[in-house]
Amino acid sequence: MGTKTTTIRFNEEEQKIIDAYMEFQDQPISTVIKDALFDDIADFFDSVYFESSIEYNEKHDKKYTTEELLKELGID
Repeated sequence: MGTKTTTIRFNEEEQKIIDAYMEFQDQPISTVIKDALFDDIADFFDSVYFESSIEYNEKHDKKYTTEELLKELGID
């Protein structure tokens, strides 16, 4: 898989914040930005999954105890 270079422009204030954060993290800007972006993506998918779980649970009222679930899965 190849790599792609992306340019991101920051104003002075944004750059100062990023520089301070990079120094604190002792990481290059590419690592800092990638980590932050992928953390945000993971949070997004967690929230989507959580919302769909809530909707599912509202439509399906059958609840299981831990013991019942383990027995259902054959993990007694």
